[in-house]
Amino acid sequence: DAQAEAEATAERALLGALEAGCHAPVGALARTQGLHIHLKAFVGLDADHPVDAELYGDVTAAEALGRALAAKILGKR
Repeated sequence: DAQAEAEATAERALLGALEAGCHAPVGALARTQGLHIHLKAFVGLDADHPVDAELYGDVTAAEALGRALAAKILGKR
């Protein structure tokens, strides 16, 4: 399923770019909407300052979207 593949690709790219493993409080959720993909993330490494972030992009650039959202979260825009 192309939609599921794009969603998983975006989520995995985000988690990989953040170097998030099984013990990191990081969540990612991607949903395709036609030719677009919406990626949301939550990072709770600092309980006092959790980070919520999201980006929209083209479904054909799912991996780039995941990396871009990670960069946004890390403040490296």
